[in-house]
Amino acid sequence: SGTPAQHALFRENVVKGWCKSNFAGAIADSFNVSSITDVGVGNTRITWDRDFASADYAVTATVLDTTSAAIYASLVAQVAGSCDIFCQIAGVATDGQSTLAIAIGDQ
Repeated sequence: SGTPAQHALFRENVVKGWCKSNFAGAIADSFNVSSITDVGVGNTRITWDRDFASADYAVTATVLDTTSAAIYASLVAQVAGSCDIFCQIAGVATDGQSTLAIAIGDQ
């Protein structure tokens, strides 16, 4: 806690997991990701290889889709070992081309 020393890198603040995957569950590249699961239309589950200490970690996600500029990704479930990303266009669930996510927190 507190402000880190100038130019210091603290273990607590580095990315602990990231991935780029398609909606069918194929991982293009990743770190600390054991699997991607297609939970349903627009819903992708990222399962971490090494779980976080609790569900209190930060995740940010986006979706790549070159056919639509109006596709949105949001985090809809989060536990220590996984998180679910939901994608939609105007409130309708949709699969994009790729999901990209990063996570930071205690493990």
